[in-house]
Amino acid sequence: MNLFQDADIKADTAIQGIGTVFLSYGQPSTYDIVGGLDMKEGSIVSETDNAFHYVGIGDLRTFDAQAGHLVIGETSGQEGGETFLRIGTLQLGAGASVTVAGDKSDDSSLNPINRVLIVRYLEAVDRSPQAPETASDQRTVNVTGEGTLILGSSLADGENIEELQRTVGHVLNSSKVITGSLSRATLITSSNHGIVDGISVVIGEDVSQDKAAEEGIHIGNDGRWIVDFTSEETKSFASDPVSLGVLTGMDQSRITAENDAELILYNWRGQAFDIGDFDPSNVHAFGGARIQIKDNIATRLWCKDFAGLQGSALVGHVEGLADRDKEEGILMQRPGYSFIFDTLPEENVGRDAYSNVVDGAIFLPVTSGIATAAERAVHDAVTTVMTHDLSLFEGKGHWWAHGQSGRIKAGEIFSGGSGDFGFEADVTAGALGYDFAMFGNWITTVAVSFAGIDTDSKGVIERTSGDMSVATVSLAAARHFDDFTLRLGLAYSRAAGDAEQRSVGHRLDTDVDIDYLTAVARVTARSLTEKMLFEPFAQLSVTTAKMHDGSIFDSDRDGAVAGEGFKTTADNRVWGTLEVGADAGWRFDVADLVSVKPQFGVSMRTSVGHTDWGIESRLFDGSASSAASYDSAQRFALRLQAGIELASSGYSDSKSYFWSRNHEGKTEPYAWTLLLAGSYERASDWEQSGSLSLQYRQLF
Repeated sequence: MNLFQDADIKADTAIQGIGTVFLSYGQPSTYDIVGGLDMKEGSIVSETDNAFHYVGIGDLRTFDAQAGHLVIGETSGQEGGETFLRIGTLQLGAGASVTVAGDKSDDSSLNPINRVLIVRYLEAVDRSPQAPETASDQRTVNVTGEGTLILGSSLADGENIEELQRTVGHVLNSSKVITGSLSRATLITSSNHGIVDGISVVIGEDVSQDKAAEEGIHIGNDGRWIVDFTSEETKSFASDPVSLGVLTGMDQSRITAENDAELILYNWRGQAFDIGDFDPSNVHAFGGARIQIKDNIATRLWCKDFAGLQGSALVGHVEGLADRDKEEGILMQRPGYSFIFDTLPEENVGRDAYSNVVDGAIFLPVTSGIATAAERAVHDAVTTVMTHDLSLFEGKGHWWAHGQSGRIKAGEIFSGGSGDFGFEADVTAGALGYDFAMFGNWITTVAVSFAGIDTDSKGVIERTSGDMSVATVSLAAARHFDDFTLRLGLAYSRAAGDAEQRSVGHRLDTDVDIDYLTAVARVTARSLTEKMLFEPFAQLSVTTAKMHDGSIFDSDRDGAVAGEGFKTTADNRVWGTLEVGADAGWRFDVADLVSVKPQFGVSMRTSVGHTDWGIESRLFDGSASSAASYDSAQRFALRLQAGIELASSGYSDSKSYFWSRNHEGKTEPYAWTLLLAGSYERASDWEQSGSLSLQYRQLF
């Protein structure tokens, strides 16, 4: 088909066929083609200085520009539109040019498919004899605005244009995310693109004219160059660095970059190289190995070497396998392995957060915070038993019930390589106990308690949630001496719960079971008077904790991976806690046989021994393991509390009934107390907690 004069074609499918379209070879003409270009087996030939403008989605086998100008993404009237054109072979004669006229983004949104030209092969040919003489023999390809030119990359392969659009969109979006810059002209090439002599590829509009006039690749201040290493045959490279030219298959002297130009390596395997004219802060990598630059030399940054990464051995094991296994399929299908493999690319996990993302997942039973929150609930359960009122009216037994609701804020309790992190927890607890006289002067307490805990992660860690249930059985004995009261207690607690984390497209969950045993002794000085109360105290406790061996299950969003990813084992712990403080109050009568007692207290405590959780995590097959340690018991804590108690005791007349043998009335003792209290605690690692409780006690 011949188009020998100016043409303006606008249609859903502007040109279709398997033949050749010849443009004017006499007087230069201008062509505006808007719409589909279905010429996968067809060709377009320009033998003079024609201007061929194309806007639309198209597939073309060959564009033979022996002379003339090809403009992608914009008509001669500068009307633009979404353009995605693939050309199998683009031939440029002397003086011929190609422009990808990209639109300029007016906001910060991602715009992956703007104006894209894909060229599988770029060739230099002779200028047509029919064309007039040209002032320069230089063949030029320009990319402006947010246009994209893809040369020789595997991204040009594929039968389906829509699939190509999605693939290119992913690469462009990822590059924009990893660099943080959106509006740039972009060149994507393979690592051996084969740009021939006599062609100047200029990316961006802010390029030195002297550089643009020379053959080679020239990246402007508003441009980026993405080098695609996907088609590399091997992952093994020489340890000695090479030039950027050797890395990309061209003469180093033909690569220039302005100060703000970006270089991005896609699926780079780790070959060290000199970055040339590029500023180190503008060189990035994604999809493959991570990159680090020192003294202008780019080398591979191994994830296992991140500072503060406690799971280094696990990451190193998987990273090593990924480096040797070309297909990587085995890693992507194994639970645990798959999770670590998906953390390796920089676009998935930034280097500033990497250590905490990985450690937070593989040590989930501890990093979720549920084990530490359970520890706080056990302490509160024991404290309730050891501090409640022990008076027995007329020496008779009393039952009591205690309800409590509180919140723990421990957002910085755990130290990680990427920064501190922790949790917040809502705790609801209840207890039921019975006090009675035993062995003469001893008062015995039997109590059971239960706590429900909900946790959420805080700080530099992926979103993690958990819940825990804690049941405690306590036995305590107390004796009043002339100047003090001695209390002894023993408590067994069982905590059971689960935690869940979502990270890099994976869901990790684990069940946690912990046994606690606490022995405690408390000495309290006797009150000044019956009305004025001041009671200093000291309490010493020893607690053991055993976390049962567990598993962390790993599943991805597609369901391709599901199963046990890691096995966990925690060290048994024994630690002691010393607490000293004083309670004060004033009791006064408000009615006949009814009294009110405002009360206040302050205490400090510290813990020594195995105050942290030591935990080991192994891949499910035992091929590698890592260990970590995280604080749990409070090194120091200060607690303030206040409350008001309403109490009454005395005797009441009881009625006789007709069936009673003794028809004379008699008196019965009664006693009850109602205590409303609140507390606030500040502890090491900026931990804070507060609670509100209500306790009722009555003669039984």
